[in-house]
Amino acid sequence: GSGKTSTSIALARGGFRIMTDDASVLDLTQSRVHAWGLPRGLKVHRKTADLMSWLQPLVGADWDANGEQAVALSAIEPHIALAPPVSAVVEAVVVLGARRDGTHRLECIPKSDALLEMAADNVPWRRSGAPAHSTQTFEALAHALLHAAAFRLNAGPDLASLPHLFREA
Repeated sequence: GSGKTSTSIALARGGFRIMTDDASVLDLTQSRVHAWGLPRGLKVHRKTADLMSWLQPLVGADWDANGEQAVALSAIEPHIALAPPVSAVVEAVVVLGARRDGTHRLECIPKSDALLEMAADNVPWRRSGAPAHSTQTFEALAHALLHAAAFRLNAGPDLASLPHLFREA
């Protein structure tokens, strides 16, 4: 619900490539972390289709309870660039901040801030502590940030201008 798919689609429409939607695998066995995506359809939200009119012919009227529907990769591939299913070095991590009414803001942030924000969404814990798998997830996120730049994006309504902003950064 933070805009990951909308942001990714806007970037892919502007020349970047989508690796996956909501699911990736990190390879921590090398000095630089590598990631690859699991090939699956994109979960497009109704608001995303409204923001990007070119998406509307690809979606129907069959929205789920969350206002989303899956769009097959084969249907969207003629419109955006998809990354091949191979690993790629993690060069940067972008944390999505609150949406803005005006222009986008993309800023470098301390890696510790990025780690805390990513952990809040991805590392389950209990009052009694973190289960072993949660500790492993936290360590994987920290390792991914070790050699990567960290940014926070507060996106405005003009998603078509995001690719230019990212190229500058």
